[in-house]
Amino acid sequence: MLSKIAGVTAVLFFVLLLPCRANAQVTHAMCVSGAKLVQQQHYSKALLHWRLVTMDASYKEWVRVSLECLRLTKIAVTPEEAFKWMRSASDAGSTYAKTQLALMHVNGFGTPRDLSAARALLKGAAVKGDEAAEFLIQVVDGIEVQDRSKAPGSN
Repeated sequence: MLSKIAGVTAVLFFVLLLPCRANAQVTHAMCVSGAKLVQQQHYSKALLHWRLVTMDASYKEWVRVSLECLRLTKIAVTPEEAFKWMRSASDAGSTYAKTQLALMHVNGFGTPRDLSAARALLKGAAVKGDEAAEFLIQVVDGIEVQDRSKAPGSN
């Protein structure tokens, strides 16, 4: 059990906590095509476009670029607006939005941290074919284990 926790902790460190290797400067021009897709209510296509803009495989970088594009194109300027937009896109059936919304829940971005909501969204994304969602569910489980071990009175 301890080795499993250590393994999950290492994964958490690389997936959620380390600065992204690309961390590219996001420009308005990079975001415009995705914003046009948003206006046409093609949410998954917009998010996929912004993923291609990242030139980085990490979910953290994809979320960062997506949120920055929402801000730069004035679709969602504040974290709370970005969360509402992502929830609307998720409700409209975007699997990518479900995954990004889950990560917003994990990190408490635009909403209070809610690991149960994150897990439910990731399960929905996994059912719809997001291959990374199953892995991210394990990451969320690892975060819960870490949180419980840090709680007062835990050994």
